Amino acid sequence: MKKMIRFGVMVALAAFVTVGAAEASIIAADPTVVNNGDGTFTWSYNVNLSGDQHLTPAMSPSGLFTIYDFAGLVAGSQTCGGAGNQCADFTFSSANTGPALSLISVADNAALPNLTWTYNGSTGALGNSAISTDEVFLGTYSIKSTFGGPGVLTPQAGQALKDNGNELADNVTSVRAPTAAVPEPTTLLLLGLGLAGAAGFGASRTRKK
Repeated sequence: MKKMIRFGVMVALAAFVTVGAAEASIIAADPTVVNNGDGTFTWSYNVNLSGDQHLTPAMSPSGLFTIYDFAGLVAGSQTCGGAGNQCADFTFSSANTGPALSLISVADNAALPNLTWTYNGSTGALGNSAISTDEVFLGTYSIKSTFGGPGVLTPQAGQALKDNGNELADNVTSVRAPTAAVPEPTTLLLLGLGLAGAAGFGASRTRKK
């Protein structure tokens, strides 16, 4: 059973990546979701720079991390915090497609916004290229949606530099993100049975008249 589950996860990740290879760089953990009581939900992701990667202000293309297909985005709701965060080093943007990564291509839904935080290097380099175990906490990145959890698995990509050789590294993994509410199959079945029963009852009353 465990082998089947692992195989399923590998297949899901393979579906996200269309070309190229991936290596760990910037990783967002599965979020916590808080109901704000006003029809919105705050999705918060703890984000880390891998211990064998680093970011420099002069790097080109820029370092970044992206969460794809974030349904119900509340514009202007992004925040960042957490003890020891590097929030000032990242600039937020959103677009329905992209960004284009150098080494891999990610399949995403062009009808839904992708959330990207791009490294701007305002406080200097992050990570030490001479140390391969210095994972850096980049912060807790939060943003609101009109949809709550648990959401669905969606691609998450990151881009940084390898400590060994200073080469560019892209990664793609998956995290949970909000999705538009869809009735459960059981609910649809019960609704169908209910409608069928109501129609039958109505026809029966008509015949009796």
